[in-house]
Amino acid sequence: MADWTDIANESIEPDAPAISSLFFALRDNPKAIAEGASGAPRIVNAALASNSVTNVKVANGTLSADKLQTTNTERNWVLARTAAATVGAVGTYALLRHDGRSSGVQDLSQGGTESGSSLSYTNVGGGTGTGGTPAGTWRLMGRVRVGNDVDGDSPVRSSMWLRIS
Repeated sequence: MADWTDIANESIEPDAPAISSLFFALRDNPKAIAEGASGAPRIVNAALASNSVTNVKVANGTLSADKLQTTNTERNWVLARTAAATVGAVGTYALLRHDGRSSGVQDLSQGGTESGSSLSYTNVGGGTGTGGTPAGTWRLMGRVRVGNDVDGDSPVRSSMWLRIS
């Protein structure tokens, strides 16, 4: 990482001596800014609005996700926030059982959405779902059989759901 060096105005005045420390600072300061070195000015989102080399635009002057690094630091940041989410929060998953009361619906397909009022927390065995009813709207990430199978077997109403609102 490059170090940030303050450059005094007198160092760049006409007739000021051209000394190596000035040239090192002129060489290293742009790197120090880009790397976020201590004391260096910070890059603001508006500065990233367009990259003339790659012609990449940043929407509304904000930093887009494709500009973020994909190192362990960023992964750990996301995982820490995911781990801190409460049960049933938007963006979390749950194993839920559908109550099977949707009018005329025999199968629920992946990607479909349901109100939390028609779902309940359950276990892997798909028990009766007495764990309470979640709030919000949920997206089905698997499949659910609402009606009885052709041979009269009990439906499998439990699956993985994602809370979307």
